[in-house]
Amino acid sequence: MRSLVVNLYGGPGTGKSTTAAHLFALLKIDDLLRVELCREYAKGVVYEDRLYLLEDQLYIFAKQNRKMARLNGKVEFIITDSPLLMSYHYSGYDPFYK
Repeated sequence: MRSLVVNLYGGPGTGKSTTAAHLFALLKIDDLLRVELCREYAKGVVYEDRLYLLEDQLYIFAKQNRKMARLNGKVEFIITDSPLLMSYHYSGYDPFYK
């Protein structure tokens, strides 16, 4: 069984984490579904005052991916406020820029 990932996209301060927590609580309350909340790795980096790590989006991507990979197949739904594609966005990579 592969888990279904619920990705919440949005800019900073748009309520992704709050929405993820609320959705997790709603799905978990009746205990009918196996669901887990996979929080944003980068937010922990900020709380730990290790902002220099944010410059390495490949590292952030790998850490976030690992958090999600541990859950894959063990629960029906993974809810995340940090979709893996967000690392690509924050990397600043632009294939059309020359």
